[in-house]
Amino acid sequence: MNRELTRRETVLLLILVVLVIFLGYFKLIFEPIQDQVAQYQDTTSQEQSELEQDLILLTRKQEMQRKIEEVRAPSIPAELRLCRTPFSQG
Repeated sequence: MNRELTRRETVLLLILVVLVIFLGYFKLIFEPIQDQVAQYQDTTSQEQSELEQDLILLTRKQEMQRKIEEVRAPSIPAELRLCRTPFSQG
């Protein structure tokens, strides 16, 4: 059975080879890369959410720290603040 392939058989085999190569690329290379990209996007969104929460906490902490410093700061009566002379120290 060593006969030559007809033109039709050769074209069909060529189409089959191209189809197998395309499907192999799709299943072995393209799909895993797409899955990995989706996983990275999910991870990125989770980390972005965590960063936003940390930023909110940092803002609250800074505000609380500012209020603590206001409470601890010595209060100077308004009369004394207005009565400063150019020769006073401080």
